[in-house]
Amino acid sequence: MRLLLAARLSRLQKNGEQGLGIETQDQRGKEWAERTTDPVTGKPHIVVDTAADTKSGTVAPWDRPKLRPWVTDPELMAQYDGILAYKNDRLSRGCWSDEARIRLWAEDHGKHLVIVDGPQWPPRHDGDHWAWEAMAIQARKEWEQVQERTIRALTELKSQGKNTNRAPFGYISIGEKYDHSIVPTDLGRAYIPEIFRRVIAGDSLGDIAKWLTSEGVPTQLGGAWAARTIGGIIRNPAYSGFGCERTKGQHYGKVIFRCEKLVDENVWKAANDALTTRPQRRHGGTVPENRAMLAGAITCPSCEGVMYRVQSRTRRGGEQVKIAYYRCPERKGVKCSNMVRCDRADAAVGAVIARKFGIPFMEPKITLGTDHEAELEAVKFELRHLADRELPDEEHDQEQARLRAERDRVAALPKTENTIELVDTGDTYAGLWERLSVPECGPWLIKHGFKVYASKAEVAVEHALTGIGAVIPLT
Repeated sequence: MRLLLAARLSRLQKNGEQGLGIETQDQRGKEWAERTTDPVTGKPHIVVDTAADTKSGTVAPWDRPKLRPWVTDPELMAQYDGILAYKNDRLSRGCWSDEARIRLWAEDHGKHLVIVDGPQWPPRHDGDHWAWEAMAIQARKEWEQVQERTIRALTELKSQGKNTNRAPFGYISIGEKYDHSIVPTDLGRAYIPEIFRRVIAGDSLGDIAKWLTSEGVPTQLGGAWAARTIGGIIRNPAYSGFGCERTKGQHYGKVIFRCEKLVDENVWKAANDALTTRPQRRHGGTVPENRAMLAGAITCPSCEGVMYRVQSRTRRGGEQVKIAYYRCPERKGVKCSNMVRCDRADAAVGAVIARKFGIPFMEPKITLGTDHEAELEAVKFELRHLADRELPDEEHDQEQARLRAERDRVAALPKTENTIELVDTGDTYAGLWERLSVPECGPWLIKHGFKVYASKAEVAVEHALTGIGAVIPLT
């Protein structure tokens, strides 16, 4: 019988300590084939090839990179009569339905499933049938036991303040097995503070991702940077010194360990606040070159909804003409019919900035306040892990009293708010506006505190930092 050897490891092996290596599975499979004859032909079995994958858990054969072509491509499937595996769990550790699906696949395609020194499927006799069922149940049970032991071990390590996850960008994991911690890398020290600074300054996540890619900064998984990756960095408390338990999505739970911080706690909080409160960009953001001039910055005065560009068709002189409008779409069951021609609204905003904003461009300089939340969490962390230090009873009581007093002192500290100081840059708002490309105008208006309200009757421009504003009629 022509056999394809399916070899699998749950994880990459360095020294063969866990399980049988792929080379060992290959060797023992070939040895079995040489010493065993095919009852039909009376000739030894032949191993035509080996499909070796490193896949954990209950991954089916057609979901493994190396084995998939052999079980889906008709040309490859014609090269063998059966699949050989060292153990049943090399084929499947899935639930009953998954394991049954593999057997049905073999029957539907006229293939045999063969276990080294074990049963075959389709069964040659009742012994094969019952032995296969028992091995499938045992493989699934072993997988469940491994999962249970792993979860138990990870929970214990977390309770001891150990890092159990991959180090985030800008850090590297160090330490012996079961005693890992993270320390900053040179890349982390160079780029993480700048990433947080740019988010606080109002730069979009997409622009920051493009900047990192242009700088040649490598990502953890290779490829270009993405806005979502930058958002994950900003949300991760590890950068402010607290390694937290990860929950579903981008949420973080209780503090597990302390690490060297790359940004101050107040910087971390300010960046997260900036990320939470900034407007969401949905339209025109995917292709910047096609973005309307006032995209994201123009608002309906009637319902406060963000207006988007739409194309309308009309006939003029017997020809069909496209006209672009900013329109307020229907939202929350309220239909607003407000529409303003894009060219008129764009021209009105440009006129207001040219007439009213030939004044010095003032760049806001933010001085971060503090609410002492990070300091308070650090003391609480030490209190939670005081027992891990295994101090003598008297020293333990003294340290506990000291930490409780420090907790109460920090909790009572006064809070300070962020302050904003306007700094003259030597340029003017009108001068900067004149040099912007059309796609850059909307983000620039949002970043620098402008609000635009438009209706069929008029366009109003307001500027929060200077208090200057103007209204231009459109009729």
